Amino acid sequence: MSAQWIKLRYLADFNPGPPNAVRNSSESFPLYPMEAINNFKAPNTAISHEPVSKLLSGYSYLEPRDVAYAKVTPCFENGKGIIGTDLQDPSFATTELTVLRPKPGISQRYLAYLLQSPLFKNQAQSSMTGAGGLKRVSEQFVKDIKLPVPSFREQEKIADQLDHELAEIEASIADQNQLLNLLHEHLKASISHHVQPAELAEQAGVSEITIDGISWRRTTVGRVTTINGGQVDPRVEPYASMILIAPNHIETGTGRILSSETAKEQGADSGKYVARRGQLLFSKIRPTLLKSTIAPENCLCSADMYAISADENWLTNKFLMYYFLSKNFQDTADINSERVAMPKLNKETLASTTLWIPNFTKQNSVEEILKKEISNTLESVSLLKKSIHLNKEKYNIIIKENLKQGGSR
Repeated sequence: MSAQWIKLRYLADFNPGPPNAVRNSSESFPLYPMEAINNFKAPNTAISHEPVSKLLSGYSYLEPRDVAYAKVTPCFENGKGIIGTDLQDPSFATTELTVLRPKPGISQRYLAYLLQSPLFKNQAQSSMTGAGGLKRVSEQFVKDIKLPVPSFREQEKIADQLDHELAEIEASIADQNQLLNLLHEHLKASISHHVQPAELAEQAGVSEITIDGISWRRTTVGRVTTINGGQVDPRVEPYASMILIAPNHIETGTGRILSSETAKEQGADSGKYVARRGQLLFSKIRPTLLKSTIAPENCLCSADMYAISADENWLTNKFLMYYFLSKNFQDTADINSERVAMPKLNKETLASTTLWIPNFTKQNSVEEILKKEISNTLESVSLLKKSIHLNKEKYNIIIKENLKQGGSR
């Protein structure tokens, strides 16, 4: 078996537009956001359908004969992509996809495996540009990446072999991801149980209630907090050298800060808020992602976040953070932000959110319990992710070896 090494631009057409039949259609078409896209497997079915007039600008177009890969970090590194055969009809998706339509003589399944292989990904990743946590693969660069291409018959044979060899690994990864989701859901439920017990949901119109000997008082977030105002220029000192925390630096549902970079290192050039050490940082963009944390030092926070101080006569910042990580708050945020194009909670809506507060002894007890529970969950998640990583490495090795068998130069 032999193969030629051919530039990707000669294997597929990049980002083909919709034909006139679609442009002039009166029908609605599926729209896949990035959240619905999986790793070259069938996308999630929880999608919207929109009239084509709303989709012709600002979205990628796909047909069942296409293949697409996510070009933005971290989705590219995580291997997100679509094989068109998983789509029932012509569809639209986020513009953060690069869509490829195989040319004659190129197998759709083989091309999909090429895009998942280290042969493509390692080179493509080296072309990523952008500031901070948002970088994109250069389409111009990847067009000139050379990849092994045997005969069409051999392409199909290799794809069949990979389908067979990878099925067991894919099943194992799916089981592990399901367990990961269960761990996160259990933690979210536990946080909710401790910061807003179920009995409180039944107390409409009541201002105070006693549960297991503990008094809980009803209030709203706005009555017991203050939010920092006044933005600063992150390009000038001392702000340029301060840590800048944005939603992408915070782990969903745990309050853990994943990475730290200064405003200068992130190339920040628009207004940011100053936060004091110990203040609560809350992401107002897509609040259902549950991204809140405690400022580890005097720092800056993104304009997409609020820097909040709890009234020390009522509650602690940490207890409030755990409330913002709870399922109770997630449900409230979902109701109050779902009608906004880019889901977010404005100050007025956040201020009106109901909050039940126990005494400080109970708050401190809850903080210690949840600190330990989050630590234990993160330890379990870490071990599970290591196992998933090993499976993915094995997956990539199998793809690479099968593709290279006929591609030696």
